[in-house]
Amino acid sequence: MDTSWVHMNPCTKKFDDGLKTFIERTFAHGFVCASKVKCPCIDCKNMNDVNKEILYEHLICKRMMSNYKVWHLHGEKFEKIPTLKTSIDTIDGECGECSVGGDRDYIIDMLRDKFERPVVDEDTNGVAEETNGVVMVLLPNLTNW
Repeated sequence: MDTSWVHMNPCTKKFDDGLKTFIERTFAHGFVCASKVKCPCIDCKNMNDVNKEILYEHLICKRMMSNYKVWHLHGEKFEKIPTLKTSIDTIDGECGECSVGGDRDYIIDMLRDKFERPVVDEDTNGVAEETNGVVMVLLPNLTNW
């Protein structure tokens, strides 16, 4: 979908043609309810339902939100994110071959080596205890919470 018209002067024919095409596609392929769609203007922010005439007026006078890049409410589809074809279980790096999967114990050992004491108390199961242990390691001068 051509979006170049959005940044043009609204008084130009190209802006007007682009806006009319946008409105036609929106009402043909977008989320239409009771002949109304969400208005992507700066003020409405896709929150207000408007008819074609109000949509046209808002997008000329108020302009479209600058952060609305994929017009998913107005008929544009998200592009699929390509899947990673290679396995991430093993990564070859400068230091040799490093295993990524199942290295929780290795990471805990590294943290213990760094802080010279257990970071996670193995006798506890709660997140709060783990968090407190990390906080105490990072902020040893704070004794009262």
